[in-house]
Amino acid sequence: MEYIAPENPHGIYICLGKDRKIYVVDPIAELYGPLSEVGLRCDSCSTDEAEHCIKSLIDKGIIPSELSISERETLSLNKRSGLRPLDRGLIEALKGIAAGDKCTLTIPCERCSYMQRKNLIKIS
Repeated sequence: MEYIAPENPHGIYICLGKDRKIYVVDPIAELYGPLSEVGLRCDSCSTDEAEHCIKSLIDKGIIPSELSISERETLSLNKRSGLRPLDRGLIEALKGIAAGDKCTLTIPCERCSYMQRKNLIKIS
């Protein structure tokens, strides 16, 4: 067995399974499994915090302002509303796969409420 270190320590790994079921591995938030069951790290943020993040991502051109019908259906199949920043981020990362990109998304939010609340320990 081999440990593969993530490029970014805050990374979230996603996988698309049968019937458009999304699986997540988020080591920092300790979330492992189907998105519909484990949720996302920004589920712990308030509605105001989530709205601010989504507006910031739209303003920076990272995510579009509207979801397509199929994107909404994919989120719905995974019991998600699309009202959280990472819901929208996952859709963008999955669209990148079809374009031949890596399945990664960088969200440059300096005031991420989740990361500010999380007590991270850096080992040198």
